[in-house]
Amino acid sequence: MPAEMKNMLSNIKELPVIELGDFKLSLELDELNSETKEIARNELRETPDIVHNSLSVLRDLLKEEADLRTPYDNDTWLIRFLRPCKFYPESAFDLIKRYYQFKVKHSNVYEDLKPSREKNVFEHNILTVLPKRDQLGRRILLLELGKKWKHNKVSLDEVFKGCVLFVEAAMVEPESQICGAVVVFDMDGLSLQQVWQFTPPFAKRIVDWLQIIFHGTDRDSLHNHLSPKCLPECYGGTLEIARITGPQWLQLLILLDKEYEVINSYGYKNKKQLKN
Repeated sequence: MPAEMKNMLSNIKELPVIELGDFKLSLELDELNSETKEIARNELRETPDIVHNSLSVLRDLLKEEADLRTPYDNDTWLIRFLRPCKFYPESAFDLIKRYYQFKVKHSNVYEDLKPSREKNVFEHNILTVLPKRDQLGRRILLLELGKKWKHNKVSLDEVFKGCVLFVEAAMVEPESQICGAVVVFDMDGLSLQQVWQFTPPFAKRIVDWLQIIFHGTDRDSLHNHLSPKCLPECYGGTLEIARITGPQWLQLLILLDKEYEVINSYGYKNKKQLKN
């Protein structure tokens, strides 16, 4: 099995790749470059001794959480949660519990969630991940919920599910674990009818989710936040790589259906008690 496949929870033998001309679309599971390793050391306290100790403590904490089923024997999975918590195991433990509690709270979204069941939102091409990371190494998720969004054909629940599928994929990538991700909402041309779709429960779900997954927000102008070098021309950028469409991402993500099925198999056993 290739070394990068250790990041996967399922028994997928080979990392799927979609050829798009000269560009190859796939998850980025390569060995970290020296610059990213330095960021991990300096900002996340990622040293061999700290990693070893943190893995041991976090594993023990999860073993004691009898009602929560997790792959705690998988080091790369534990590291997904240790990195955003700077390798403080107690904080990572709390993050894992919040992550699974959110899934229980919004079980209507997460029930059997996998790419092959969410074709509609991708085929309407209103969300994508840009092909180039930003100047800080972060993945850029773009949601076009203005004039391109046909709200009578794609519900906000479907949009949210598509976002979750992207974020779950990003959580597998070592560089995304270290550098993070940003979400860009393009609301250009948003109509009054579309505004009415944004119900208070949906807004609360988005806020809760972003607070769990992302750490901090920035309300400066787009170019102060994201370098033009990583943005397409339609956003005033200079990125020359062809934009990846929703259907192209779907083509890749469907090949990872088994991974999502394994992801869905973990969580709280007594869901009814958590919902009450």
